[in-house]
Amino acid sequence: MRKLLLLTILLAFTATIGFAQESGQQEGYVGENNELTQSSLELKQVVEVYPNPAVDFLNIDIQGEDLVKVEFEVYDIIGNSIKVSPEKLTASKYRVPVSDLHSGYYMLIVRDPYSRYRQIFKFGKR
Repeated sequence: MRKLLLLTILLAFTATIGFAQESGQQEGYVGENNELTQSSLELKQVVEVYPNPAVDFLNIDIQGEDLVKVEFEVYDIIGNSIKVSPEKLTASKYRVPVSDLHSGYYMLIVRDPYSRYRQIFKFGKR
């Protein structure tokens, strides 16, 4: 009786593993390493940040119209927040002045609280 119960549990476990491997072929499946499959990722926003390294201004070009109110945050390499005043050049282009920053590496966070969009960029300041 005990062997029969153990055999039943083993077969059920094997069937479950086989089903999980078959479902891994579906779009949007998260693998064992918590990685999404390439086909499941669709980029709605394309954000370009240039030039890198920057001297006077950091240009931000946002391609996509899903963002309602774009916000920018700049942090230095150790995590201190730096206040910036971005300029809106067109509906999809912004410019952040960085001439007052010291030379080094910084992080720019582009986010929109309405669409929950958030992306982080590293940039250098000469």
